[in-house]
Amino acid sequence: MFDTIKTLLDFGKALFGFKADLEKAELERRKRIADYLDKIADSLRDTVAGFRDNQLPHEACGALSGYVRSLIEAVSTSIEPEQLEHYSNLLSSAALTRQLLYEVESAEEKEKALADLELAGGEFRAIANFLRV
Repeated sequence: MFDTIKTLLDFGKALFGFKADLEKAELERRKRIADYLDKIADSLRDTVAGFRDNQLPHEACGALSGYVRSLIEAVSTSIEPEQLEHYSNLLSSAALTRQLLYEVESAEEKEKALADLELAGGEFRAIANFLRV
């Protein structure tokens, strides 16, 4: 789970690093990217809630994978092709869902991972808000 969370955080930071390029995108495209970022943040929130309720949040993980793929497609003209391919491979739906569902071992690790997922959701939402301005 920690690799998945690190990848999500790294992806969010990479997007923030490209904010100047994303700022140049037309407003409609920026809004679409911001909407995907909000949906990713919502999916992360739902994933955390599922884990905290001791359930496997398959639906939230599936939604997360779909929104990440849509986001990667939406930012494809603003990010270097090598970096885009790197994050696309890391965030593939099968790997992302499997890792989110099965890598938690102890209660302490679980809570740390859930806090990190909440942090990632906050970062995605912050980038979304930035793009709407």
